Formats: sequence, C-alpha cells, structure tokens
Amino acid sequence: MHEVPPIVIDTREQTPLVFPSGVATVRGTLRTGDYSVAGHEAAFTVERKSLADLVNTVIHERERFELELERMTAFAFRRLLIVAPFREVARGGYRFSRANPAAVLASVATFEVRYGVPAVFAHDAGEAAALIVLWARYFDREARQAARR
Repeated sequence: MHEVPPIVIDTREQTPLVFPSGVATVRGTLRTGDYSVAGHEAAFTVERKSLADLVNTVIHERERFELELERMTAFAFRRLLIVAPFREVARGGYRFSRANPAAVLASVATFEVRYGVPAVFAHDAGEAAALIVLWARYFDREARQAARR
C-alpha cells in the first residue's frame, strides 16, 4: 500500500487531531486550513470544525469564514471536516447556542454550493483523523502518478 506522506498541522491549530501510529506529522504555517500534506501544501487543505466551532462560525464569524472558504477554492483538494455526526447537528444536539439546527445545516450546504468545498461529517476525532490520512494517501498517490505521465 502507498505510504502516507507526513500530515502538516497548522501551527495555529490549538488542539490538533491525534493521528494513528505510524503516520508522521509536522507543524507548519498553512496559508489556509488546518491540515495538509507535506509537499502538497498549495493543493490540499482540510478545515476542521468541532460542533461548537461550526455553530459559532456560522452565527458570529461568518464573514471571516467565508473569506477562508474563498481562499480554499484555489486548492485542488479541499474539505470542510465537521467533527460531529450529521444527526447531532440536525437535531441541535448542543446546549451552548440557541442556533437553529436547520440554519446551521443550510449554511453548510450553502458553503458547499457557493465555494465548491465539500463538507464531511465525522463521528469523532478518531474518524476525522482517519479520513485525513485516507485523503492524504490517495491525493499523494494520484499526484505522483500524474507527474509520471
């Protein structure tokens, strides 16, 4: 199986995901997003949001976040990775905000359509890390194959 290149964790990421053993990580300053792949920092970006961060962002920091989504459109691979099950977001499984869950999900859908940044819901941090590793592995493999053509 193709090796996973080091995962780059942005230096501003305060509580980084814990990746499976054997997956190397490095800290670096990323132009946008929280995670990338060593050697592909200009082409691969993942913006991670916890449920609390997502709700806060769409309600209170939307303008700033939309500028980040706009920057993400320059990347070949871009994802908004939400560390919360879709069902939890849909039912408003949070006590820290009165934000309407339908409005939160409508914002996520709008971001996907307006900026072409797919949103992926991960059940927990472990699943989120596993998704980044999977995407990194296959992005790197495809990039190497394209370079050989």
